[in-house]
Amino acid sequence: MSCRLDGGWSEWVDGDCSVTCGVGEQTQSRTCNNPEPANGGAECTLEDGTTGRTEERVVPWPCDQGPCPIDGGWSEWVDGDCSVTCGVGEQTQSRTCNNPEPANGGAECTLEDGTTGRAEERVVPWPCDRGPCPIGTDGGWSNWVDGDCSVTCGVGEQTQSRTCNNPEPANGGAECTLEDGTTGRTEERVVPWPCDRGPCPIDGGWSEWVDGDCSVTCGVGEQTQSRTCNNPEPANGGAECTLEDGTTGWTEERIVPWPCDQGPCPIDGGWSEWVDGDCSVTCGVGEQTQSRTCNNPEPANGGAECTLEDGTTGWTEERIVPWPCDQGPCP
Repeated sequence: MSCRLDGGWSEWVDGDCSVTCGVGEQTQSRTCNNPEPANGGAECTLEDGTTGRTEERVVPWPCDQGPCPIDGGWSEWVDGDCSVTCGVGEQTQSRTCNNPEPANGGAECTLEDGTTGRAEERVVPWPCDRGPCPIGTDGGWSNWVDGDCSVTCGVGEQTQSRTCNNPEPANGGAECTLEDGTTGRTEERVVPWPCDRGPCPIDGGWSEWVDGDCSVTCGVGEQTQSRTCNNPEPANGGAECTLEDGTTGWTEERIVPWPCDQGPCPIDGGWSEWVDGDCSVTCGVGEQTQSRTCNNPEPANGGAECTLEDGTTGWTEERIVPWPCDQGPCP
């Protein structure tokens, strides 16, 4: 007859969180399958004292599903610039999607044209009045200001720029005159002296693979190779070499798919079994000799000969055994 086997609980396993975002209640479950009840054995005891095959509980620590998405909301409309600096012009307004800002994957605000975005402008139906226009002022150039170099490292061309804001043209005054005779608000030029951004970074490059040690001193083993990040070495903040696993470093070793052969290994000799030899007499009772040979295996490739009972080495050995040999009665 089969023995009665009572059920045992599995480990508690985390289930679903009560929320899809934010902090909620963590559930766990377990199953009466460690072992399952068999041959009339009892089901597992639940925490309320009853029995059953499965059980769920809410644990005292919360589950955190990360912050919830927050859809953006518009700020109030704010008056912007008037289209004119004097006289009557169009009034613009703007608003920003920051009340609140979209966060955690929430939607941007809906613009008046049905699309979405972070900012919106409009022209309102009422005008803006900047008062009567004064007499015009012609623009004047600011000083030249160094701009970007044409290179980020090494020696390149130096640019300069200036702006027509000293003063700015106003009330219909003329813009500034560029070096080519036209007019405008900004101007750039390349100056005759270079800019020096310091030495350029040099990324490292690998040397050739070089054979290293074999994994064995005799026989066939694994061949290692190594290479060094010195062709060229990284310099001026340049990157180290890329290893075969995708990381970077200065040296790398590998095991190549072809073996290294260090030649046959030495094989030390081993004795054969003792073999009975001749009896010391041809009739009657005499001494029994035995011999053995160093061929199990034979020494090879410089391996040692067998050790004789006197501590020396050799290929054959004889001995007289303590039991006699009986050749039968003598005639």
